[in-house]
Amino acid sequence: MTMEKFYINTPGSKEVNLLQLNEKEGSFNDGGFTYECKRLDKNILLLRVNNKNFIVEYDNNEDERENNEFTFNINSKKISVTTKNELDVLTEKISGGKKDGKMKNEIHSPMPGVILKVNIKEGDEINKGDVILVLEAMKMENEIKASRDCRIKKINIMEKQSVNKNDLLIVLE
Repeated sequence: MTMEKFYINTPGSKEVNLLQLNEKEGSFNDGGFTYECKRLDKNILLLRVNNKNFIVEYDNNEDERENNEFTFNINSKKISVTTKNELDVLTEKISGGKKDGKMKNEIHSPMPGVILKVNIKEGDEINKGDVILVLEAMKMENEIKASRDCRIKKINIMEKQSVNKNDLLIVLE
């Protein structure tokens, strides 16, 4: 069984936790557990972790899901989390996160591949979460999204172009 990886952190926290799941087992920061999940209602789940039951209520807010932000009510305790996959973490590290208090103005290729689609043009104003381009790598299509609201200053790539890891793709204002 393949483990699916998720990187999770709570708002305002710099700590990133690794959650890995398959159909019945998982690990959280290298601590193993077993789980079962059953939907009780549209937005209510019964989650059984290591033989302990939790009632999980969640909002089905589309805006939050698109930004990988989720708010849960677990046994009457409200928890907000942001999830990221490995590509999100790598892309943020290379192109958009904060470093030394300044936002990066360049988007670099997180891996070698081929540009399948460019959704922007120079001068466009984009919002956080907008898909800027689609990069095909290892037969998978990876959406590169804006990590913040900004304007496109320069585009250094075009569709069907091959790129290497760390190639400069887009310059932001």
